[in-house]
Amino acid sequence: MSSFIQTLKGHPGGLYRLFCTEAMERFSYYGMRAILVLYLVAEATKGGMGMEHSDALSVYAIYTSLVYLTPLIGGMLADKYLGARKAIFIGGIVMMLGEVCLMLGASTLNLGLALLILGNGFFKPNISTIVGHLYDDGDPRRDGAFTIFYMGINAGAFFSPLICGTLAEKFGYSYGFAAAAVGMAIGVIIFFFSQRSIGTAGFPPERDPRSAKLAKDSKADKADKAKEAEIAAKIEREKNEFDEDIEVERAVEADLEASLREDDSDLVSDVEKAPDVVCNCKGKLDENGNIECECKKAGKPCAKSLGKCCCHGDDAKKGDHPSAHLLSLKDWGDIAIYILGVIGIAFAATQALPYFGQVIDLMPEVVKSWGGPAVLVAAIVWLFWYAYTGGKKEGGKAQAIQDVKSVAVILILSLFVIFFWLGFEQAGGTMTLFAEQETDRVIGSFEIPASYFQSINPIFILLLAPAFTVIWTKLDSSKFKFSVVYKFVLGLVMLGLGFILLYAGWASIHDANGALVAKASPLILVGVYLIHTMGELCLSPIGLSLVTRVSPPRMVSLMMGVWFISSGGANYFAGNLEAMLKAYEVNIFQFLIVTSFVAAVLLLAVSPLLHRWMKE
Repeated sequence: MSSFIQTLKGHPGGLYRLFCTEAMERFSYYGMRAILVLYLVAEATKGGMGMEHSDALSVYAIYTSLVYLTPLIGGMLADKYLGARKAIFIGGIVMMLGEVCLMLGASTLNLGLALLILGNGFFKPNISTIVGHLYDDGDPRRDGAFTIFYMGINAGAFFSPLICGTLAEKFGYSYGFAAAAVGMAIGVIIFFFSQRSIGTAGFPPERDPRSAKLAKDSKADKADKAKEAEIAAKIEREKNEFDEDIEVERAVEADLEASLREDDSDLVSDVEKAPDVVCNCKGKLDENGNIECECKKAGKPCAKSLGKCCCHGDDAKKGDHPSAHLLSLKDWGDIAIYILGVIGIAFAATQALPYFGQVIDLMPEVVKSWGGPAVLVAAIVWLFWYAYTGGKKEGGKAQAIQDVKSVAVILILSLFVIFFWLGFEQAGGTMTLFAEQETDRVIGSFEIPASYFQSINPIFILLLAPAFTVIWTKLDSSKFKFSVVYKFVLGLVMLGLGFILLYAGWASIHDANGALVAKASPLILVGVYLIHTMGELCLSPIGLSLVTRVSPPRMVSLMMGVWFISSGGANYFAGNLEAMLKAYEVNIFQFLIVTSFVAAVLLLAVSPLLHRWMKE
């Protein structure tokens, strides 16, 4: 425990405020998710929708898949225009409104789900991006930081089924959804008061010091090379033309050097290295949210670096202006406009939903069959093109090739992640129904609500994450560093082992024809969740850390969205997997055992290539 406490002390304070924000957002999400399927299948007399199990699981599958699809759009908007900070506020407020719609009843169900889907797209990729921006490249604390952050996710996931599930069962489903809305509102408030702790991370690209510094460094390098070449050429010409006139040559050289020094005086490195320069002097935001610097005396140099002001000597007044780390009035205006736009899109989508099937039916068969794969291929090609052109512009061909390799690494690992989430996300569907219908939940006179079983995984996360945090931090700081790929392989193996236990439990309560003859002990599900949790800690937080570390800086939120798409695809197939396999009389647990171990072996086989591309 002492090692874990020391590890905690070694992280910036902003991490723990983001931890709390994410905890409340996940409280909202998992609280809603814990009761959604139960709400859909419950009879109308009990406040539910009265759906068939297959229809309810289909709705759940579509919802959870789209939840992980929209982060691609939200990440792209954040990278190009909004910045992660504004995107988080937009997403949080929109999701709160979505929970309110679910609370109001069946008439606003579709609108509520649409708002949750769109809001999550803005929130989910960008809060993870800000966590990554708290650490420099190569920082051994990064994987441990994301494991701590992951504890926040599961702290919310632990309490939400207990609170929302209990309220739904005792008072009605509206009360459960209302609790989820309150949780999201608290998350937005926490993030609002956390802005100074995260510095200038997450500002729009033109004001993000990280993006600005990268762009400035790139331009400065190119300018320096051009000036060096120009100086060399001019010196050579002057030597050839005025070889006998040394004084003229010296005058030309002095003039060129003075000009170069004057041009370079604006560079951050020159300002900060000067002995008479003091940073963190007085600064304020202009009407556009840009930082303006002030010095006591007019005519003294004043520059900006990483959101701070730098002035010379006695003319510098120390102390960052408080408003420098806060969103401006213009930013809040943008947030309001985006929220209204998202609400409009969600409403339009729900109105068009009844006609969606008709539109699909009118499409030619070739479009139905190949439209999806064609869009996927086109998206991947565009992603590589975007990485290559951007890298070439910033650092030449070598940088472009490395950026393409980085994107390829994330895409390949995303593919294998699908196999993990395909099994893991059975927790919200098949395993919830297994808990409700095939598990002995009676202890004395008390019957354990089925929704409570979804709190088991978060409990184990909170118990095991401290140990994993210490292990990853120590290993990644030593010569025994355990690569990301090997951590992923271990996660897939753990998933397969969990389903071996679950299949053994299922087989023990069914006869040869698959008929239920008894009910399973709840300890079976506890054991499965324990093993799956260890697999999750080997894969999920490590994946988030990987994306922030490997992605080209201008594409971090975008690639985070790509990463979540793999989870979205997995969630869609997870919800429909049991129905698909029934047509072939294949047991779902046996299927997941095979796919988990096969995926682990294949990933291990391609690990050398991935290590080379990541330069590990």
